[in-house]
Amino acid sequence: MNADSNRATVNLIVIHHNAGTSDENARRTWYKSTGIGTSAHYQVTPTDIWGCVGENYVAYHAGDYGVNQRSIGIEHLNSTGARSWQIAEETYKNSAKLIADLCRRYKLPIDRKHIVGHREIVATACPGGIDIDKLIRMAQEVANGAVKETKVEKKEVVDMFTISAKDRGIALMTGGVFYSLLDAKDPENFWNQGVPHIQVSPKTFDNFQTKSNVDKLDDETVNKLIAGLKK
Repeated sequence: MNADSNRATVNLIVIHHNAGTSDENARRTWYKSTGIGTSAHYQVTPTDIWGCVGENYVAYHAGDYGVNQRSIGIEHLNSTGARSWQIAEETYKNSAKLIADLCRRYKLPIDRKHIVGHREIVATACPGGIDIDKLIRMAQEVANGAVKETKVEKKEVVDMFTISAKDRGIALMTGGVFYSLLDAKDPENFWNQGVPHIQVSPKTFDNFQTKSNVDKLDDETVNKLIAGLKK
């Protein structure tokens, strides 16, 4: 994931929306190998809270590096498209639990001074139709015990995905390394473990290959990578 270790004391939570309704597509954009250069600490959906960048690292989400250094960025999966860009009620609930937990651990008041929308940092339409005041009220209810808190598992995103293009075959990208998948069974081994796949243009495929370290994917490496996914 795009990040660095030049962290400052956390005193702010910044709310974002994906501007999209595909969870996988949103998270894919934050891999270093895409070259897009953005990321977030968390991705919240109706069913999951994904931990994307560790809280002890700077994520590139606010459009202002100084703010990035001292904030936690939370992205939300949209349930509707443009122009409303709403999020589901279950996404509100999961986000409220996450915010309450973050504020407790960082000793932050659950208020509008410490929880802001992306558009309050820079000129942007983000976070779409998310009602931040509603999020804050719900987080306050969680913190005050008015809502029975159910444990929501925080899932960690693995920086690994496969890509394919016309006349190029299939490759595995992980940790900045480009592995050609020559064995027909290899892609399914990874897909069966939930590794996402991206269909790209031949030009994009070639860019991944030329800008990454290239290595061969032998049986030992396949087994080692898959064992890491199962942990």
